[in-house]
Amino acid sequence: MLAIASVMILACAPAQYLGRQQDDLLYLIGAHSLLEGRFRLLTVPGQPPLYMIGPGFPALLAPLALAAGENWWVYQAFCALLLAAAPWLLWRWLRSRLDGISAMLVCGLFALSPLVLSQAGTVMSEGPFLIAALGLLLAVERPAPKTASAWLLLATQTRTAALALLPAAIARPLSKRRWKEAALVGAPALSGALAFSLWSRAVSGSAQQKLEELAASYAGGLGRLPSVAWENSSYYLSSWGASFMPVSWSAAAPAVGAGLLSIAILGAWKILRRDRWEPALWLLAGTALLHLAWPWHYERYLIMPLPFLLWCLAEGLGRAAKPALAALLLCQGVFQSPQWLGHRQAWTKPELAGTYAWIKTRTKPSDVLASVMYVRDGFLSARPALPLPPSPDARSLHETLSSRKVRYILWQDGLDLGLSLDSSSAVRIQLERDADGLKDASYFKPVHEEPGEQARLYELR
Repeated sequence: MLAIASVMILACAPAQYLGRQQDDLLYLIGAHSLLEGRFRLLTVPGQPPLYMIGPGFPALLAPLALAAGENWWVYQAFCALLLAAAPWLLWRWLRSRLDGISAMLVCGLFALSPLVLSQAGTVMSEGPFLIAALGLLLAVERPAPKTASAWLLLATQTRTAALALLPAAIARPLSKRRWKEAALVGAPALSGALAFSLWSRAVSGSAQQKLEELAASYAGGLGRLPSVAWENSSYYLSSWGASFMPVSWSAAAPAVGAGLLSIAILGAWKILRRDRWEPALWLLAGTALLHLAWPWHYERYLIMPLPFLLWCLAEGLGRAAKPALAALLLCQGVFQSPQWLGHRQAWTKPELAGTYAWIKTRTKPSDVLASVMYVRDGFLSARPALPLPPSPDARSLHETLSSRKVRYILWQDGLDLGLSLDSSSAVRIQLERDADGLKDASYFKPVHEEPGEQARLYELR
């Protein structure tokens, strides 16, 4: 089963074209930048500081960048191998908690989940984040604070969200009043996060882009929090439930997800009664609280907590675990997993391919482009690119872009940014203001449109 699980992940790679998520390019740029002794956006005019991602994953990719250069398939293969290794590490963690068959079924359910297969071979941090989380849980089972602190440091430098793992790392030593051990485990990760925040503030004026985005989203107060939490929970329950049913039954996905979560909560309660300091439960609790409040949601956020949710599900099912898990695996394998084999998904080709082709053939290599997904668009159109600046009106937008020597603006309708409460979010409201500004013919001239791609290209007058 473990071999099949790994082969399935490898067979689906790369599940997405390079650049689709934009962060994948940031990690690659970060790796190449580190080889030059700095951490900057090398592909953007002015090479601004790369403060929107942590340095952990780029540092992991840096030796690969030294050897592979711009052979992008090498990075995709490496990331596919990392994700394919996760079921084996998960098995090692599960074998002391579940019987052999149930543990194997959980590993299979994780590896063949469309949530996982859709990220196979993407140069994203979810794979190393999960491996770091599993390494942390294995380390805290033994009195090895140095090992646990190393895994926690790796996790937090890979993803800022890994700070939610801190309770899992120190819950046990704190319960036994081992204050020194708790400090040794948590201090490196907290120090690393603080050091990166201080560096970010020094070079960009912001503690971190993630914190800046969070503050902007809740600028009007925490009154949005209940609505954000409700939408995020509905989104994640729907994503999990949809993993086991045909696409045509998607309307039932939230109810199925809620049912699975109810059983998983029952399992978590059983585990809690046996051991209230179980690190994996604290990991789940911290992660759940973070992603309920975080005003963005993506299915890939489920990859790290998914194995532990499945473990709780198995515990909640009790004696029915083996047949129920096997049935879920069958449903998942029939209805969802196969669609990722053979790269039949639309995500394997750029959705703006026609627009990029026009830019490459009808503009000069030195022409600067501005867009919302500027790293992706600049990479795939082979043009220098800058972010579309927030502006109150068309005149201000034109002045800002002109001062930055931008010639073209690429606009894509219906761009999914993973925003919670999308229509009322500060980001969406600003983007709509920019979209209205681009329609002002006195400042911007439409030069090309791809209706099938919902994309338009404007030129500054």
